[in-house]
Amino acid sequence: MRHIDLSVCVSEVVMEMNNSGRDAKPSVQLSIPADISGFRCKGNDLEQMMKRFLSGAVAASQPEESVQVEITEKAKMKGLESFFAFSPLRWVHCSIVFQAVSKFTDPAKFILRDLGYRCLEWIGGEDSDDQLGAYCRDSGEYPEIILYLSRWKTRVRCDLLIPVVEHANRSASRFRSAACPENPGCSDTL
Repeated sequence: MRHIDLSVCVSEVVMEMNNSGRDAKPSVQLSIPADISGFRCKGNDLEQMMKRFLSGAVAASQPEESVQVEITEKAKMKGLESFFAFSPLRWVHCSIVFQAVSKFTDPAKFILRDLGYRCLEWIGGEDSDDQLGAYCRDSGEYPEIILYLSRWKTRVRCDLLIPVVEHANRSASRFRSAACPENPGCSDTL
């Protein structure tokens, strides 16, 4: 288990952006409460995912507009928890809002697929303004990432909900996996 510091992730992406050859760069505004510096998880995939989503947002953003990143923590997400029959201890919510010059749905799906996540559930048509996806690792049975994409004109909002599941209350899942059938020790943490 390692600790991911979310403000460091954002700072590293901003430094990379400033050192890139791109002439006009959007500013990045970060809002993160002092009591949420990060969270613990296995490996570095979530850190890589956060960096790639932010880098993707910066690359797709109009240079004269800022990219806004807000990280919060939520105790419960009743609608999502009942839909997925899954109740983590808490949720880390990362919201990235920017003015896009292009669609962000395909790059978002590619980032997750490239990092080894598979889609458990996708809600929203190809040209829909609001889309929701639940992703997990190939052997996982519960969502490890909930992706919500919303678009209105050129404004894109990308919400990543990450369940913190150490010893979480899990009820019977609609997404039971043959690789992890009713095994209490299977994947208790991300």
